[in-house]
Amino acid sequence: EVAGLPVLVNELGAPAERVRAQRSGWVVASVDAAVKQLVELAGDPELLRPVAERVRSLLHPGLAENAEAHRRSYDEAGLLARVNQPLHADPQATAELARHWANPVATPVKATASRLVMGIHPAPAYQKQSWYRPFLRVKRFIPGPLRRYGRDTLLRYQYQTWRVLHTDRQAKSSGVLLLKRAMNETTWIVRGNDPQFVFTLAPLPVRKVRVIRFRLLQDLECAAAAQIFWTHSPDAPFDELSSARVVLDGKAGEWREYVLRLDSPVLGPLWRAGDLIYRLRFDPIDHSGIISVGPIEMGG
Repeated sequence: EVAGLPVLVNELGAPAERVRAQRSGWVVASVDAAVKQLVELAGDPELLRPVAERVRSLLHPGLAENAEAHRRSYDEAGLLARVNQPLHADPQATAELARHWANPVATPVKATASRLVMGIHPAPAYQKQSWYRPFLRVKRFIPGPLRRYGRDTLLRYQYQTWRVLHTDRQAKSSGVLLLKRAMNETTWIVRGNDPQFVFTLAPLPVRKVRVIRFRLLQDLECAAAAQIFWTHSPDAPFDELSSARVVLDGKAGEWREYVLRLDSPVLGPLWRAGDLIYRLRFDPIDHSGIISVGPIEMGG
């Protein structure tokens, strides 16, 4: 909007509320709806003209104006708390909120023969080092992709990483469409519920790998899982019995790191059923939507 261009946004969160209030673009509920809207606009560019004119005429508040608006809101909330007055909601605003609210559907994770495990979320060892506390003072000034790149680099030393796999460079993909590349992470449109990244590896001794680590951000408000398959021979097909499903318990829109322990009592016997790993398959999520993923790291 600030650039004077109409926008297309997902219906969740503040961007959708802003676009609806200012009539500065289109709000869609899914990837398919976004594709349909873009096709319609491409076929009839005149639909863009009135929206573009409205966007160019918008006056955007500056930093000082936004700060003052927030200060007034906090003052009003504090006054209400002091005098113990009930907060009366505007009925029209309440009805508008109810009309746009979508209750998340709790979709159960599909049952398979593979092992369903919880990803481990250990605190990185570097957070205990002397430099970390001063770093927190400037952390917010460092771009997110650069922070995550630094985190990945430090964790490779913690986990003694042997292999780093990039979904956009080394994998044969299906069920996904690359949307964006950034520093050490990629964003994908997932079509359907069976997206796959297949990696063909130089034979990797199983004894060298005790963990598989990956980062993922997803936009769903319902139960979801990732799945990792492996083979102990170059020609063997992927088998549900030689795989593990990882519960994706991160919040929608939040980066989360998952660590799969391959030396656990549950997964250890499956991982060590052969001496070498020849292929790895990563199914990042079992729902359609938009995801961002970092590199897949195999280490000990």
